[in-house]
Amino acid sequence: MTQYEKDLAAVKQNGYALKYVEHQTPELCLAAVNQYGYALQFVKHQ
Repeated sequence: MTQYEKDLAAVKQNGYALKYVEHQTPELCLAAVNQYGYALQFVKHQ
C-alpha cells in the first residue's frame, strides 16, 4: 500500500486528516471535503 493510498483511506474516514497530508492531490482534497466540509480550510494552495 502506497502513502497515497493510506492518505486517501484516512481522508475518506475522517476529512480532518487532510491537515496532516504532506502531498495533497485534487482527488485527496475532494475526498476529504466530501467527508468533512470544514476540511476545505486545510487544502494547501497549489
